[in-house]
Amino acid sequence: MPPVTKEHLEAALALLAWRGWTLELALADPLRARILRACAAQLRTQEYQRQHRRTVVPVRRYDPKTGRWCTQRVAAGFDESQGLLT
Repeated sequence: MPPVTKEHLEAALALLAWRGWTLELALADPLRARILRACAAQLRTQEYQRQHRRTVVPVRRYDPKTGRWCTQRVAAGFDESQGLLT
């Protein structure tokens, strides 16, 4: 996971909407600094998860074991020649 950047801290401060508080003042106050860093870490985590989300697509398959059709979620770019359900 990448470290929390100044941009994350500034975005967290904007989300918290503390009137009259600058980034430097908020980081100087121990309680507000902990809250600010926790919010910035959450923003960093959400950004990381958005960038590394696995893309899946539904594919209709015939399952020879049950004799019925089903939907299987496979990674995007799946080659149909790789076979049926396993």
